[in-house]
Amino acid sequence: MTLRSAGAPEGLDVEQADGQVGGLPATTPTVTLIIPAYNEAQHLSETLPRVRAEYGADPHFELLIVDDGSKDATLEVVAEHTAGWDRARVVRLPWNGGKGAAIKAGVSMARGSRIVFSDADLSADISDLPRLVAALDHADIAIGSRAIAGSRVIYNQRRGIRKVQSKFFNGIACAMVDIVASDTQCGFKAFRADAGKMLFHLCEGKGFAFDVEILALAQLLGLRVTEVPVDWVESVGTTVRPVRDPFIMVRDLLRTRRRCRHLEQHAGRFIWEVAGPLQQPPSDLWSTPEGGPDVIDLAAAEHVEQPHPRGVGSSAGSTP
Repeated sequence: MTLRSAGAPEGLDVEQADGQVGGLPATTPTVTLIIPAYNEAQHLSETLPRVRAEYGADPHFELLIVDDGSKDATLEVVAEHTAGWDRARVVRLPWNGGKGAAIKAGVSMARGSRIVFSDADLSADISDLPRLVAALDHADIAIGSRAIAGSRVIYNQRRGIRKVQSKFFNGIACAMVDIVASDTQCGFKAFRADAGKMLFHLCEGKGFAFDVEILALAQLLGLRVTEVPVDWVESVGTTVRPVRDPFIMVRDLLRTRRRCRHLEQHAGRFIWEVAGPLQQPPSDLWSTPEGGPDVIDLAAAEHVEQPHPRGVGSSAGSTP
């Protein structure tokens, strides 16, 4: 049965058959790339052609775009640039829930054994995707870092404050939550599917600090985390607001800290007790190995988020 989603452009359909999303390729992809998008029509019109040129012909690659309640032409742009790409799908959320919520929805629907998320502006070079995924041969989580040897970073000279804010937030996050990471906020991270789905199921953060909670959970559970140097260029038209966002970040961090203290009580140990230096994978991993999208339209269906089990989702630090 095919249902036309209200307000969706031509070519964006919801297909359901016996509870399964129809129209999917028969083979299971190896890598799922998730791109969260909230009013990202301008960026996606520039970056989707790059993603398709790089990986559109790869039968082991799946693209999953999560429209986080956009009010601009995001859906129309996606339809235009993914027409005929049977491995591109769209998850449409009913309202704007935040980047963390969008990625969580994407992770739950990803089919690949390796799950990666990237910002819509592709500030982190998408050509680094193979090395990020290859690092998962030696770890459960691979995080792109702008702060370790081998990374190349370019900030907009007129907004050098972004660099200061990034380093300040990382330092505060590590101190408040007791995690070990050189760059918590780089929007380019990869997960083994089993680890990623478990972590995002447990994660309650929906805003800026969701990365911090994910890393804290991974550390508390003893998962292996590695860092990978990336090429990163600050995007023109970034949605980061240099005055307002730092206050929101601190608020989210305080909530994450309370949430993590609650989890420590249930785990019977502290996050810092299982903290260890992040491992960098072997240098030989730096070599690079050789119709419109389907839409899962949560905006057009009743969807009730199930609470976490008692004692896990009832912390004072959860995000409303």
